[in-house]
Parts: sequence; C-alpha cells; structure tokens
Amino acid sequence: AAPTSAVPAAVPGTAAPRSAVPAPRAVDPVPEPIAANPMPTAGSSAAFAKLMKDSQAQAAKGRYSQAASALSKAIKLQPKNADAHLAHAEALLESGKDDGALRSAQTASRLRPSAAKAHLIIGTIYQVKGRKAEAIDAYDKFLKLAPNGRDSTEVRSILQRLR
Repeated sequence: AAPTSAVPAAVPGTAAPRSAVPAPRAVDPVPEPIAANPMPTAGSSAAFAKLMKDSQAQAAKGRYSQAASALSKAIKLQPKNADAHLAHAEALLESGKDDGALRSAQTASRLRPSAAKAHLIIGTIYQVKGRKAEAIDAYDKFLKLAPNGRDSTEVRSILQRLR
C-alpha cells in the first residue's frame, strides 16, 4: 500500500485544494472589476464596505488575487477589522500565498481570539509546511472554539493522523 500523507488534499469542509474559503455564496449582482470602479473617499466606512463587497464578488468568481488586493485596501482603511483580515487570509490561501495567508490569519486571531476559522487556516498552512506541532496546536484551538462546527469531524480525523 502507498503511504498516505497527513496533508489534506482540501481544507476540511471544502472541495477547493488547500483552501479554507467556503464555496461561493449567492451574491448581489457582481459589480465591474475592482480596477474599473471609482474608489470611494478613502477612510470612509462606505469605501471599506465597497471594498469588502468587491472582494466577495471577486472571490465568488474565483479571482482570489483580485479579492486579496481589495481586502488589502480595506485593511488599510480599518486595520483592526478581524473580518477583513480573515477574508484576506482566505483569499491569499486560495492564491497560493501561504505566508501572507498565515500572517493575516494570525492577525485575525489576535484581533478576535474566538475566530475559529482563523485557527483552521493557521493549522492548514502549518500542516502543509510540515510544521506538525504548530498545526496540531492550531487545530486543537479550532476544535476548542468550534467543537461541533462544520469542519470539526474532519479536523479530528486530521489530528489523529498527525498525532
């Protein structure tokens, strides 16, 4: 029998390779590409909301690099917004930018320690990087925060293989 890898082919609960981004949800009508939209006044909550909406639309179309770009701008407007950092982590992970995704997920978890999804992303990245002890720690934190969450069964299975 061929050896099995403890690295998941997909993040728990998703079909996307190594992704913690949930399946695209129905969104409002998709706006023009981000670059074609005029930028609302910097610093306004309207600008932040527009960037967040644009990022969701881009992610729903599989344009994760564009989503990450919009989220980077949103984070500059509201650097303490955990949701923006978490969405940024997801978009970067989908784009294959694990180091940036890790930083954003860590920031999200610092800003909102109860953000279970941040720990799931952190665990996934550490697992992919072969940092087993750190992956286990992050997955344990995820399970502590979301013991009956959508991904909890799969995370328990991953932990059994890692341990």
